[in-house]
This record gives sequence, structure tokens and C-alpha cells, in this order.
Amino acid sequence: MRTWLLSLAALALVASPAFAGKYNKALNIGDKAPGFDALPAVNSEAGDTSLSLGDVKEEVVVIAFLANHCPAVVATEDRFIDLAKSFKDKSVKVIGISVTAAEGQKEIDDIPAIKNAVKKKGYNFVYAYDESQATGKAYGAAATPTVIVLDKDRKVRYTGALDDSTMNEAKVKTTYVKDAVSAILAGKEVEVTETRPQGCGISYVKSSK
Repeated sequence: MRTWLLSLAALALVASPAFAGKYNKALNIGDKAPGFDALPAVNSEAGDTSLSLGDVKEEVVVIAFLANHCPAVVATEDRFIDLAKSFKDKSVKVIGISVTAAEGQKEIDDIPAIKNAVKKKGYNFVYAYDESQATGKAYGAAATPTVIVLDKDRKVRYTGALDDSTMNEAKVKTTYVKDAVSAILAGKEVEVTETRPQGCGISYVKSSK
């Protein structure tokens, strides 16, 4: 068991089931997922690469908005690794995306930092960086980690938290993302389609005109 005793000061409220669209202000369940192209990325096996949603061939896509500086991401990183491992032989693609752009933080979350994190932690999924933050805005990511699950038609089937106990794995009772992926692979409806992400708020930088 990995139990994390980290500060809750920067965290949002505990995740809880909700109606679609209650917490994610950009996407509703059933929406077509926004596309993204040529994001610089790191793959533990291939090294430097780029990531485009249109190039993903797997039937299920799990997009996790992450940030190396966030205690909630640190608390769940092993669980994301386990998630990718558990569906390794299935048609499932796990993707991490950092959209940190604020000065003083992006240096911890940009591509050089991601390379170090992938090497140090052994992430077994592709991890991209979007300095423009367009992907985070399009997907309604308000906190890290926020997870979006897409089906083979690239429609949103789940959005929210990884599970029901972000900061303490020992207390996890419901694995929202894993359950959603399993349901989609089995051709079933996803029971819990949206929860409130629990983590560090994402600061979106206003573009200068």
C-alpha cells in the first residue's frame, strides 16, 4: 500500500459522483473529444516523440492532465502506472499531458522536467507538454490530476478523478477510471460518468494581445 501524508491545502474537495457537466465546464458526456496535434512528448520506450489524438489507434483513450509539482499527482503517479500496466494487452492508450505555463512552475512541468520524471519514475505511458494550454482549456481540466476517458468514436465517456481517494491509496473504494475503461471494453455503459477532480488547480495564463 502506498499511503501519502501530503498537505491538503492546495487540494479541491473530495471527488464525488455527479451528473455530466456539473464539474467539467467544457465537456459533457457524449461530446466528441477535441483534437490536438503534434504536442511534444516523451515515451519511456521511444524517447522524444510527438502526440496527436488522430494518430492514436487504440479503442479507448485515457487522457490524464498532470503536473510534476502537484502533491496530488505525486500521490497518484504509481496508480497511473498501474492503470497503464493493467490494460497493457488491451486496446487502451494512456496519455499524460502537462499544461503548466505559469512562471516558477512550468520549469518543473515542461519537457525537460517530464524527461527527468519519466526516467526517474518509469512512466509506462506517453507524457506530453502543451505550453499553449489549449488542450487543458478544450478538455475542461481545472485541476491536476483530471482524467478524461474516450471511446473508439472519441466520445467522452468519463471525466473527473482517478478514484475516490486521491491522497491516500489505502482508502480507495471506487476506481472510477479503471471501472469506466473496463465497462467500455466490455461494451457496457459507464456507471459513474463524472466526478469532481481532487488536486491542484491549474492556472491558465491570459494570452497577451
